[in-house]
Amino acid sequence: MDASILNLHDQIQAKPKSWITIEILASAQATRGRLTGGLADYANADASVASAFALAPLGSGPWLTRAHIDFSLHRFALALDALDAAEQRVIIDDPMRASIHGLRGELSLQAGDLDLASELADMAEALDPTPTTAARSAQIRWRRGDYAGAEALYLEGLSRYHGLDPSVRAWFHLQLGIMELERADHDAALVHFMDANAELSGYYLVEEHIAEVWALQGRHAESLGLYLDIIDRTGNPEFMDAVAGLHIAAGDPAEANPWIEAATQAYEAQLAAHPELAYGHALGHYIEFGPSARAVEIAQANLALRPNGDARAELIRAYLADHRNADALAEAQTLDTDAWRTANTLSAIHEAYAASDQLDAPVAVAAREQLCAMAPLQCPE
Repeated sequence: MDASILNLHDQIQAKPKSWITIEILASAQATRGRLTGGLADYANADASVASAFALAPLGSGPWLTRAHIDFSLHRFALALDALDAAEQRVIIDDPMRASIHGLRGELSLQAGDLDLASELADMAEALDPTPTTAARSAQIRWRRGDYAGAEALYLEGLSRYHGLDPSVRAWFHLQLGIMELERADHDAALVHFMDANAELSGYYLVEEHIAEVWALQGRHAESLGLYLDIIDRTGNPEFMDAVAGLHIAAGDPAEANPWIEAATQAYEAQLAAHPELAYGHALGHYIEFGPSARAVEIAQANLALRPNGDARAELIRAYLADHRNADALAEAQTLDTDAWRTANTLSAIHEAYAASDQLDAPVAVAAREQLCAMAPLQCPE
């Protein structure tokens, strides 16, 4: 990616008015940001897209690339505007229309509208079946609680990919592992994460999940070493939290405190600079380490940004951390009516009812039964 980006800069220097080359540069910068976790790359991609628009003829421009970058930065309203503009282009072929439908589907998923997301994903699949369209359909199955169906679609997407980019194959294995991790099957998750690592070693998203599983398996020294290496490369506060958790598990809170403080400072800086991007990542920190009122504040903002089942589940946990059990129970009752039925959301419902000593309530009983059927290793005792 470094070599590709340098080459694109050379091309732009030779032909500075080629907005299409600048668009390609923006996509490459965003891709490198995804692989490294570097926000500077996304900022550069943002600037490159703006430069491309400044050069593009009136009525044209990199609208689809603009939409993808806005989506990556969780600027969902702007992404929808860009898709609207992309759809107004005079010539749209089936692959482009499929991309537009597919990204609209992902935005609908973020908004919690599973039916619309499914409809749009099906439209994209019918126009241009690709690894991406299979993956988008898999995400919807997953959120409906159909883990077997989601797994089949992820494997279908993987079988469709015949390119040379190992990050694509690594991403599919990563998703399969995350599904198993959500269901608490740590051994199965680790197999997928190792498969992903074999495809693309050094990918921090894969390595952090390997470290997470090692911690859950009691392999704390190995987990700690890997987390420290990832922190050196990314400076990501999520992994500072993980290191703090390992020290607390080892009975050494004094060692954990500097990591918690460093993570808090990093999260507050992210929330100030890129609030939409930071909400979902910072939330777990404040739920676990406090202050709990800050966790509630962020969880409410996160739910406003993406009113879906997982965001509501995290609001429940924030309320529980803040000892607002009645509010958590009210959110659990709302979540119970949602089609979003994952191991994560069912666990949140169970946690809310357990905190209120109402585990014999019909909603709690039904949620536990569904959770135990869906994720036997996560079945509450």
